[in-house]
Amino acid sequence: MLELPLVLFDCQFNDIEWICDQAALRVTICHLQRHWASFQIRATMIKSMLNNLESQILDKQQLPILGQLLLIENDSNSLLGYNNNRRNYQPILTRPVRESVEVKIEKYQNKKAKLGISTDDNKNETTNSDTLVP
Repeated sequence: MLELPLVLFDCQFNDIEWICDQAALRVTICHLQRHWASFQIRATMIKSMLNNLESQILDKQQLPILGQLLLIENDSNSLLGYNNNRRNYQPILTRPVRESVEVKIEKYQNKKAKLGISTDDNKNETTNSDTLVP
């Protein structure tokens, strides 16, 4: 099944009168009209391709119909352009995460302590290099 995002575009609120900028409204309408026209052209082209391909099937009873794409998909590729294989799905909360900033800072400080580098030494080195004159 093709998954599409949820888009809220017709929300009702009591006692609220929206004020729309007319120029922004025209730009939005033009943008949506371009998308609509593009999708209509694509849909027409795909329908034409389907009609052509369906006419080549000899056994009309085995003809896949809309909603039965699983009958003609294979495991590795989908006709929809993506692999809809859910076997490898891992829930977000069980996925590995990176170390927190606090852990990274603690490791850095431990490493500095092992090497015998203090924070004051680093400040002195930068101050001395800043005062050098060529």
